[in-house]
Amino acid sequence: MIFKEYAIQPDVLNTKENCRFWLSLMGLEKGRQISRYPKRWKRLVFESLINCKPREKKYIEERLFNLPNNVIKRIINDWDPDIEWLNNAIEQDTRNPFHAIIANEDPQEVEKVLIADEIDESHELLDVGPSTSIIRDLNGITEWITPLLEQGSLIVLIDPFFRPNSGDHLIVL
Repeated sequence: MIFKEYAIQPDVLNTKENCRFWLSLMGLEKGRQISRYPKRWKRLVFESLINCKPREKKYIEERLFNLPNNVIKRIINDWDPDIEWLNNAIEQDTRNPFHAIIANEDPQEVEKVLIADEIDESHELLDVGPSTSIIRDLNGITEWITPLLEQGSLIVLIDPFFRPNSGDHLIVL
């Protein structure tokens, strides 16, 4: 898959430096997207800013408010309000896998959980290439296009070689 989905613990972004670093790594052009996990993920980030200085809080709020929609991927998720975010994310990962989970700590030492303050963009789970070659068969094309279709509400196909009466073209659709 071209785009990798990352679950970021909301309070990882509660400092200006962390917010700047992690949000700068995300975007379709970089091959990385933030999972909206849970659905109220942005609100949880805002709630984690209680100890921030006013200027720092304002910076983080503006970065989140101006975050392009293509940076955040909407997923169907289950959320148990009785357990903490990290345990919820690890459980969700078993059903609908994230590429990695970025958190402040990893008491369970789960392989896909990255500790935010201990890694940088050179970590193997963050090293993704947005310009991956696409295998031109049914599985290769559908694997590539599925993340785009999941996020779209209107899809326009412009292809001068597309023939709706060709069985090969319709199989992909």
